[in-house]
Amino acid sequence: MRLLPFVLCLVVVTTLPAQDTATTLSQLAKVYEESKTELMKPVTDLQTMYAGKLEELKAEATQNGQLNRVLAIKSEADAFRSGETPTIGDDFPKLKNLQSIYRQALPTRLQQATTALAPLTASYETKLKEMQVELTKQEKLTDALQVKAVLDAITEDHATMAKATTPEAVLNLVPEISGRGAPTEFTFKEGRLHALGRMKSITASEVDLSPAEGITDFIDVTGNTLMWVALRKNGTAIGWHVEKGSFSKSSIRKLVNAPRSLERSAWVITSEGKLTDLISGEVKDLPGPVSEAFIEEQHAIALLEDGTVHVWGALYEGPAANRLPFPKPPPEALRNISRIAASRYAAFVVTNDGDLMGWRHGEHLFKSFPRELRNITRIWAMPFEVVVEVKGKTVYQFNVDKLETEGSREYARAVAAVRVGNGGHLCFKDGQWQIGTGADKFKPLHGEPEAIAKMDGSVWPFLYRDMQDETPVLSYLLWLKAD
Repeated sequence: MRLLPFVLCLVVVTTLPAQDTATTLSQLAKVYEESKTELMKPVTDLQTMYAGKLEELKAEATQNGQLNRVLAIKSEADAFRSGETPTIGDDFPKLKNLQSIYRQALPTRLQQATTALAPLTASYETKLKEMQVELTKQEKLTDALQVKAVLDAITEDHATMAKATTPEAVLNLVPEISGRGAPTEFTFKEGRLHALGRMKSITASEVDLSPAEGITDFIDVTGNTLMWVALRKNGTAIGWHVEKGSFSKSSIRKLVNAPRSLERSAWVITSEGKLTDLISGEVKDLPGPVSEAFIEEQHAIALLEDGTVHVWGALYEGPAANRLPFPKPPPEALRNISRIAASRYAAFVVTNDGDLMGWRHGEHLFKSFPRELRNITRIWAMPFEVVVEVKGKTVYQFNVDKLETEGSREYARAVAAVRVGNGGHLCFKDGQWQIGTGADKFKPLHGEPEAIAKMDGSVWPFLYRDMQDETPVLSYLLWLKAD
């Protein structure tokens, strides 16, 4: 019975007045994906239940001040999204039992879902093949090739699915499951630090990687005009500053992207959830452990582990840097928040329900976004553009200044990662890293496009560029790759 909507769609599409092939393909794909999502509902329901239980345990541990348990739950939540299974100690039986129940139930539900998907996909393929034959007979070869491309993608999915031998591997192939990690071709875990380009100015020396020599377990890296900092798997942050030389600090959980305007800062989140600058030693006074943060020159935003948001900076107090001030964020933008993002003159939050809100200079508040920008699972902000991933793994991009007049546009499908630097961003899609929007206007200084084109899913890159009148005056590329 669940195949009925899709079968009816095939009949309707067949009996509609003549229309272009792209429109017909879009209609077929839409109903196919909707039916596919319905068939995957037992799996997504299980995941929703599991995520909810983790939040309940986290709330209980937070209320009791049990730091080790809060960190263990956070580790399990991160592993839940990436498909890994961390070891839970016997000293936390509730979490260990919950993990066991989820991991045991998952294979059965996945098997049931993939079995149910088979006839749905077969019906979809049959209709596509009929279209391809008919278009070929009509000598509409360009249209026939459009259909063939869709069929080839389905065939490739079959082959990839056949190679997935574990439930977690299969799960990563299902784009409709919200909150999962990257597609299986994205394999980076840890690696050695590499660099291309120069810091400070085009006449400065090359990026000094000597503090990272011999280290092969870096898991993240970022930088700005004067420094880079990389995080090791054991929680040690190691960096190099043009003026201050090398530095390191242990017990670090996460790096915070450092814009060029804060070139004498290296912000991180410690294992205790403290927002700390490794260069000055400053610790931001916040009412609880920090989960995520973005610090710009004129404003900052931090998401605490309890889902509350705290903002500060000159743009919340009045005009700054020739910009009109930010509006006061509404109360609903400061609680029950799951994601945050910020760029030089804008800030955004995503609620636990996946709704998007944002604000920017000029006291402009965004609350009414297009319909497609709902059920958001990830978000990345740049100076003039924002990229969001919605449930179903479709990624949309919109221009902050033109949102109300131009809306948003579909950016890609199943993007595994987006890396935001200064002056541009990189995205991993179709099995490789690529320069984001504006790639056709990208002006290289050190052969960056060629280097990026060679990067596959085993690499974790970071691109930094300073621009003057759309011309780069400083540029370097950092990346992590296993030996």
